[in-house]
Amino acid sequence: MKIVSRKEAKAQGLKRYFTGKPCKNGHISERYTSGGHCVDCNNHLHRQWIDKSPENKRRNLECIKKWHENHHRTPEQRRKQYQKHKKKILAHQKNCVKNFTKEERKLYKKKAVENTKRWRVNNSEKFRLQRKNKWVKEQAIRDEEKRQYYEEHKEEIEAKKKVDREIQDQKTKDNNSRWQKEHPEKNRLKSLAYLARKNGAEGSYSLEDWKYLCNKFDNRCLSCGKKIALTVDHIQPLSKGGSNYNRNIQPLCQSCNSKKRVEATNFIPAGTFLFFPSIMNNQISYRGSK
Repeated sequence: MKIVSRKEAKAQGLKRYFTGKPCKNGHISERYTSGGHCVDCNNHLHRQWIDKSPENKRRNLECIKKWHENHHRTPEQRRKQYQKHKKKILAHQKNCVKNFTKEERKLYKKKAVENTKRWRVNNSEKFRLQRKNKWVKEQAIRDEEKRQYYEEHKEEIEAKKKVDREIQDQKTKDNNSRWQKEHPEKNRLKSLAYLARKNGAEGSYSLEDWKYLCNKFDNRCLSCGKKIALTVDHIQPLSKGGSNYNRNIQPLCQSCNSKKRVEATNFIPAGTFLFFPSIMNNQISYRGSK
């Protein structure tokens, strides 16, 4: 800050001057040209006067309000003024807080937090819009930074993506292969369900339903009666409009299933009641037709 004497300040028409020497209270700050008083001392006394009584606080607020009414400026004008004197304003604010005592600093922070909370409650809609607009602006900046970074490192990013895709595809294949080996029955059921959907068939059945059906007939083929590996056969073939519900399946060996071809033959003995696990409360039963 430039050192100017009081006499020079009066000659230049300045309201304040700075000597670089401390006042009687030890403040090294500007002084008023009119009376020679220290600005920091004056501010300190003014704060003490405000805190002395509610009436003083009210009078101070009225004076501030009246001053703002007489010196009204639009937000755009205030913004320009702030940008023009930004360094001075920030330095002055920092200097004011710096000269506070420990108790005054605590009180200042406490009041600032309370004022902020009160303003947010009283202007909730405005605060919400401010936060939204701020987020939109910041997001636009982030998107632009990402775009620029992508343009600068396009080849590296695409190469890394390709490697990551290959690794992920290999992991997926390994997981699928391991699952198919660990659950051959479920895998077979999944393949049959896919074929049924491909043929436009309705319905589905669970692995428990299929196991129940095989155990019901002692794991034997219903056509030849042999106790060998069984396959799912649709009584009414899917190609002829048959459904994929549990009531339309029967256990046959691979040989008998192939011989049956596309005939609608039911090998389930007549009078057989089937209570599938997937049917709620086992209330619905199915009886064979042969």
